[in-house]
Amino acid sequence: LHVIQEKQLTPVGDTRIIPVDIRIIAATNADLDSRIKSGQFREDLYYRLNVIELKMPSLRERRDDIPVLIKHYLDIFKKEAGKEIQDIDYEATQALLAYDWPGNVRELRNTIERSVVLTEGGVITLHDLPDKFRTLDVEGVSTSSLRQALDGFERDYIKRSMAENKGNKEETAQKLGVDLATLYRKLKKLKVDV
Repeated sequence: LHVIQEKQLTPVGDTRIIPVDIRIIAATNADLDSRIKSGQFREDLYYRLNVIELKMPSLRERRDDIPVLIKHYLDIFKKEAGKEIQDIDYEATQALLAYDWPGNVRELRNTIERSVVLTEGGVITLHDLPDKFRTLDVEGVSTSSLRQALDGFERDYIKRSMAENKGNKEETAQKLGVDLATLYRKLKKLKVDV
């Protein structure tokens, strides 16, 4: 606690005080308020750590992120495995969208890694996923989720790039690696306000 508060430390067996410039990033899935009330977590430590609190909803509460995460992990693991996997098929995607993800992003990551390792084709299918995905009810899972998620990601990415370049479209296009005409088409298609 002293190190966090005073930004200095004294090594064991030494008398020198050493200044430290640190930031601590802590994460938990526990309800710390209830842990403090029950005496399972130190209140003084909580208030020293809780300068900026970010709450991340579980993956089941933000299903629109699933297609983007699938693509992200698929790109990573196919390179690591040296495989020419092009995509994940519709049926497998629907099963992944229908699942509740009690293990959150880590479970999704591991599922994609396993599927990449086990698949023998160029496309991950439902049969490449663990057995639990084959029994899910995928009725009512939106078929446009992948397109919507990718458009949302692209829209946010372009907006961020435009802001970084202070609205300069030429610089933004160059940073994004596209020509100016392509940027204008995307701005119109994705309805990006500039």
